[in-house]
Amino acid sequence: MINKRCYLLISFIQVLVLQPAFCQDYIYTGYVQDSTSGEYLISANLYDTLDEIGTSTNQSGFFSFQSGAPQVTVQVTYVGYHPRTVQMMHGDTSSHNIRLSPIVDLNTIEVVARKQNNYQNRMGTNIISTKQLQVTPAVLGERDVLKTLQFLPGVQGGEEGQSGLLVRGGGPDQNLVLLDGVPLYNTSHLFGFFSSINTDAIKHLVVMKGGFPARYAGRLSSVVDITTKDGNDQKWTGDLRVGMIASTVNLEGPIKKGRTTMALSARRTLVDFFGKSFLDKAIHQNGNQSYFFHDFNLKFNHKVSDRDRFSVSIYQGQDAYERKEEFFSERNSKLENGLGWSNLVTQLKWNHKISDRLFSTTSIATTSYKYTRDNSAEQDFAPDLVQSVVLNYDAGISDIKLQSDIDFSFNNKHLIRSGIILSHHRHNPGSFIHRISGFNDRNEDFEYSTINALEGGLYVEDEWKPNQKLVVHGGVHLSYYLAEKKHYAAIQPRIISKYLLSEHLALSGSYSRMVQYPHLLTSDGVGLPNDLWFPSTKEVKPEDGWQTALGLNYSRGSLTIATEGYYRKMSNVLAFRPGTGIASRDRWQDKVLQGEGNAYGGELLVEKRLGNVTGIVSYTLSWSNRQFDAINEGREYAYTYDRRHQFSISGAWRFHKRLQLSANWIFYTGKPFTIYERGVNNRLIVFSEKEFSDREFDGIDYGFALISDWNGYRLGIYHRLDVEIKYEIGKLRKTGLSLGAYNVYNRRNPNYILQSSDRVETPDGSKVISVLRQVSIFPFLPTISISQKF
Repeated sequence: MINKRCYLLISFIQVLVLQPAFCQDYIYTGYVQDSTSGEYLISANLYDTLDEIGTSTNQSGFFSFQSGAPQVTVQVTYVGYHPRTVQMMHGDTSSHNIRLSPIVDLNTIEVVARKQNNYQNRMGTNIISTKQLQVTPAVLGERDVLKTLQFLPGVQGGEEGQSGLLVRGGGPDQNLVLLDGVPLYNTSHLFGFFSSINTDAIKHLVVMKGGFPARYAGRLSSVVDITTKDGNDQKWTGDLRVGMIASTVNLEGPIKKGRTTMALSARRTLVDFFGKSFLDKAIHQNGNQSYFFHDFNLKFNHKVSDRDRFSVSIYQGQDAYERKEEFFSERNSKLENGLGWSNLVTQLKWNHKISDRLFSTTSIATTSYKYTRDNSAEQDFAPDLVQSVVLNYDAGISDIKLQSDIDFSFNNKHLIRSGIILSHHRHNPGSFIHRISGFNDRNEDFEYSTINALEGGLYVEDEWKPNQKLVVHGGVHLSYYLAEKKHYAAIQPRIISKYLLSEHLALSGSYSRMVQYPHLLTSDGVGLPNDLWFPSTKEVKPEDGWQTALGLNYSRGSLTIATEGYYRKMSNVLAFRPGTGIASRDRWQDKVLQGEGNAYGGELLVEKRLGNVTGIVSYTLSWSNRQFDAINEGREYAYTYDRRHQFSISGAWRFHKRLQLSANWIFYTGKPFTIYERGVNNRLIVFSEKEFSDREFDGIDYGFALISDWNGYRLGIYHRLDVEIKYEIGKLRKTGLSLGAYNVYNRRNPNYILQSSDRVETPDGSKVISVLRQVSIFPFLPTISISQKF
């Protein structure tokens, strides 16, 4: 009887699940590519007009769907490309490899409505096309990919000039930045003014602020997934651009036409030749300064057959800064400061079409980040006695990562993805050299122990489309972490759903849990990065968080209006203990605190992608708080990067086929800061309002010292306008001249507060008071760049 019941149950499951998967006899698979370069297009949309079903290409440009007919008509669309209608015959594989033509003049595009729920329209996710990156105003001649993301709602930058991201109340370390699927631990050049990712090397970019698919793990706030170019498979092309800060060269083409390609992008700074004035403004240092940065992307792609494709990619980036200064007074003094950081990423990837339903991607990769700081000082105390002090610091992290993913097109209602990820982390928390010589010689060298950690992940996710109105993307990520004989494991469920209320209006909701094992400690030094990565250990727990969101999306033609509300809860977030710093002999575990955090808010996005005028308008209303037992007497306080309001406009207007005007305007609330007491007898000048602004002090008002709550005051509001006009020369428009300006109306925006002491005369005698002064950087700065395609 039991066996009979089991047989009936199995038969019932086969009828409901397995039979629909295989009753459709015809499977259509293929790739979507750029017609001019052969680049595989990620997240291109395909819509079968007969069965009214839709799908999209994966990270390798591959698609698979089933139909009951031996011939289908498919509409293929991708942002920035002309839509195409394709007749596909089962068995005729030549009709399955689809090439789309890029748009030259955006105003000629025919808009094709997307009826299907697809990857591109997932809530909390934005796909940035390469054309969008090209119309954003260049800053000092450089287009910056991470700065472009800062114009999205819920995404903020750090301090002025910095390219780091702050997403929905998270810190800069809570963003998973992937370069061809490999984590990148540091994303900055020029003290954070530019990102280390060369925009010209990018093929595809996705930023996820919530509703994370199960295949992504390791950070709490966001995922930035960047795919670099494979290279033109038809002809050799390239371009050269010279700007105020850097020069860039790009070269790509076929080593063997249609089969083996190469793509190269290289960038080098020009600051060391004529950028000293910019350096002085950027970091407020005097003396003899030198600065250098470069980055380098190289990728080889080889098509073995229609089923197999291999790629090898390398990224290397480096920054080096040095400052020398001499003082001549009663005692001669010399100061030398050096600072450097670098990234290195290598990867070997294999794409394999196992069958019409199964597609696999396997990769092995390495990534490393190194940070060094060298400081020395000499002072003459006597003709034969020189006192010298040396303080050097080295730190870093390196990974080896092995990953295998499989896409299973079960049927038109279920696209199943699964994979396994293994990573070995080697943390060098830091080695210090601190030596004093001349008299009272001392050697205070010390070194933190290197920590090895093993991290593993296993995930499965299903994109389920039960009907034309509903899509549910569910999954789970299982993670494991081992360091210093301490084991951690976590179950991270994810679910994202979308329901079409009408042809143009959709309601979405999501829930995600994320766990983060590596931690970033950053000092409070202005402008100079001290990004040091530390592991989770017996004493320092992994960061944990969950987020839920609800949103509405209206899309019609080239116009999109989207609004989302979200709430995030975080635990085990890190902060320095008050009064501690990186360069001390204390154990690094003793320098940090772990506490709680929350963030919530609402976002609005209005976007127009096609036509002579394109752009984005965004607004964010948000709160972000932290709570530590040893800070602010245990009371909750505003996080350092809490900004109540952020409003931005970014747009481009092509008013002539050769001329394009682009502009950005951004406005946001100033960040919170803390006022410290400078002594019992000091008078600390503060203001009754919680927003600080630069003022003249007359020294009349005296009284007792005033101390704020932690982050109890705010900088003034920030706003800035950047513009650029680009002119393309010649019939083929291969030469470009760009002129523009950063901070057009020369706004003195607050960057940080300098707390100093002043002596004033009073009726009772001379007194020392503490004074707060606003420091502003980056005034009006003109930009110019020249580019040449070949």
